[in-house]
Amino acid sequence: MSCKQCTSEANQITSSMGAVSICQPDVFVIEKAPDSANRIEQYRKEAIDRINEWTSKGMTAEQIYYDGFKWRDWVRSSPASGWNWAMWEQCQMIAASIGKSYPEKLDEQELFDNPNIDINLYGCANPDYNRIGLLADDVMTDRRNRNIETKLARFLSSKDGKLFTKVSLRKLWAAVVHNGCTECSGKGTWGATGNLASYNPFAEMKELLSAKSFAEALETEITVYRGVHSPERVFGSPRKLESWSTCPEVAKLFAEGYFYSYNKPGAGKVFERKIKFKEIKAFINPDGEYEVILKPEENIPF
Repeated sequence: MSCKQCTSEANQITSSMGAVSICQPDVFVIEKAPDSANRIEQYRKEAIDRINEWTSKGMTAEQIYYDGFKWRDWVRSSPASGWNWAMWEQCQMIAASIGKSYPEKLDEQELFDNPNIDINLYGCANPDYNRIGLLADDVMTDRRNRNIETKLARFLSSKDGKLFTKVSLRKLWAAVVHNGCTECSGKGTWGATGNLASYNPFAEMKELLSAKSFAEALETEITVYRGVHSPERVFGSPRKLESWSTCPEVAKLFAEGYFYSYNKPGAGKVFERKIKFKEIKAFINPDGEYEVILKPEENIPF
């Protein structure tokens, strides 16, 4: 959308880049907060500070642009919020600086194909993902606190569960790209990895770094690991799902008795399994276990 250059002081907003016209030539008109927005002048100054903080930590202009979809949604739902408006103005100006404008909604395929975009913006592309996220939280909480595996199996086989799997895989792909398949220190981490001096969370997933799209990532071969303390300790009878880990060091912990709160070095066995990325049903990591849920492979002895 193009428009005439606006030069008057009334038509300018101060941004992290200096004074920027509300009307950007040959790009789009920046939507300005109404004067009634709560404490808008103060929040504009604080929004500049927030943008500067983000960029100082390595956040790119493109990432800030995508974050703007979230702030726009919040402005729509809470139009009196000066803070939401101030951040939305800043995001629009950052977008203008890199030649981008905001379509009516974030393109879902664009979101999934770019692992550098925050996947938590999925609700800006399709509101159904917000609803499914709440459903998944309930299922995962039951599984974690009450060990209800059948509920998880039913959910993952449902239509909503398949959408959850899609988001889960996209989150995992982004985590691999962000980490770069490099070794991490266990110091100060939560859960399983807190028991390790060092670990590689995505040891054999390097091929995902080269994927150019979500579809390409899905077809990529990776290796996952499962630590088993004894042959009798299987995942259900008969097993509908199995817990594996993308991290070999975590699998070794489980083989040595981590699940049962003791450690017996050298005990158990760590299995490796080569799969296509798309075979993963869920990625779950609240406890530093880098857990992935798979269907059992036939004829694997435990």
